[in-house]
Amino acid sequence: MIKVKKGTKKGIAISGLLILSMFLGIIMLEVVLGLILTENKETKKDWSWVNPGSNGFYSLDPDRIYKVNSNRFTKGRNKSEGEQYGFRFNPKHLDNENNYDQLVVVVGDSFVNGHNVNFDETYPYSLEMNLRESGINAKVENAGVPGYGSDQIFIYLKDVIIPNLQPDIVVWSLNQNDFGDSHDACLFKETKDGYRQISARWNSLFFKHTYYPSIPDSVKKMRIFSVLDSRIPERYTYGCTPDQRLSDNEDRKLSYFLRETKEMMSDYGGELLAMIVLNEHLFIVDNNQDYWEQKVDRIKKTNDRFYSIATQEKIKVIDINQAVLSRESESNVLGKSIGGSSELFLEEDGGFGPGWRHPSALGNELMGELVGQTLVPQHE
Repeated sequence: MIKVKKGTKKGIAISGLLILSMFLGIIMLEVVLGLILTENKETKKDWSWVNPGSNGFYSLDPDRIYKVNSNRFTKGRNKSEGEQYGFRFNPKHLDNENNYDQLVVVVGDSFVNGHNVNFDETYPYSLEMNLRESGINAKVENAGVPGYGSDQIFIYLKDVIIPNLQPDIVVWSLNQNDFGDSHDACLFKETKDGYRQISARWNSLFFKHTYYPSIPDSVKKMRIFSVLDSRIPERYTYGCTPDQRLSDNEDRKLSYFLRETKEMMSDYGGELLAMIVLNEHLFIVDNNQDYWEQKVDRIKKTNDRFYSIATQEKIKVIDINQAVLSRESESNVLGKSIGGSSELFLEEDGGFGPGWRHPSALGNELMGELVGQTLVPQHE
């Protein structure tokens, strides 16, 4: 029989009491939170959009936080060249995979990818049709990824698109939320020696989607878990995201991204074009006049920042909003009757907040044609 020393017995007893106290404390805290909180909102979150298998639209990426799942729509057929790199599928590219003289890649967020429109209603598709009709045998790839900020776009370009494809032209589409997304999904930290890339593993979105699936559902349903989890920001890169947003810092970072991209492309003769996408507030008056005027003022200032940054880097930039507004009549853009500028935008389904209506098929067609008008003279 093994004898247990008296001191050891006392230590075991104390440890047991501590464990029991912690267990009872958790139960009591859960009861208290149950009385205070009427609903556990965390259990209603849908985390299935990130899935490393064949069903999820995205998969986690240690460099970009997440990327488009290249296996999403390829069941029963081969991948197109573009799909290998996460581009939106264009079935017409399967038939003419290598039948082109100019390769154009359009990068950006959901405004490029084409939220709630078919592949042939996106602005990259419209751009390809416009260039071909103008006699330019171009292939335009849609590399827009919903939710991407400029940090993620730059990594996508430098690590995937440029080294693998060396496109003749890259169209970098700039959107109002780019500065905010770059702040939240910060992947480049400014130092005295320049910018240093930070691993996406330090981003809370990557962290949550890595570990959340392994947590038992019974734990997720606990209110104490909901409270603790709510303290973790939805998108925040520890050691990178600044405590506060400063315009000068944001401008310097975007300048760095555009400059580096331009230099990488100049090594093989490629060209970078910047484009500012449509924004609904510049065309549709809000019922709240004061709010609308303040919003329009902020949008114009942000677009001016985009334009100034690009021109300072000697990058050609087209502001689609100004191109449309400068027309004599909004109802006769490029010879098309649009019957009112509201038709340029979708009626959102509630997935986005006020002021984030995406371009409709007509709005995308318009963007593609206006960018095409900029590229055709350059080609000639």
